[in-house]
Amino acid sequence: MALGLEVSEQELKALLEVGFLYRERGEAAEAREVFEGVLALRPDLAVAKVGLANALQLLGDDEAAERLLREAAAAQPDNAFVAQQLGELLHTVGKREEAAEWLRKAIELDAAGPYGQAAKAVLDLLEADVAYTYRAPEAG
Repeated sequence: MALGLEVSEQELKALLEVGFLYRERGEAAEAREVFEGVLALRPDLAVAKVGLANALQLLGDDEAAERLLREAAAAQPDNAFVAQQLGELLHTVGKREEAAEWLRKAIELDAAGPYGQAAKAVLDLLEADVAYTYRAPEAG
């Protein structure tokens, strides 16, 4: 449910940056709080769903992260970022065939862009049968 507060796009970007900064520092609980707050303001925002899913994964809740990414993918089937992130998560939880499908979709949607390139790197690992685990950089 949206809170009914109005925030500017600039304010929303700043909140997202704070959430991703927390995630990158390995402060998953704080990242979760930020992304949950953003989603309270804008429940349809895919990038916030991805951020929350990343935080949940870091907190060890792969099932909730997967549900959230599937929800985002259903709402925005042509979003390369969501497809890439869902593919990565599915790879980490051992759902290799489905992971490959989502990674290929991300590549198709954004072949030369950052999400397509990231998806290609993970797909190459998957096809080489290399395990992949999402981890934020160490805080420091």
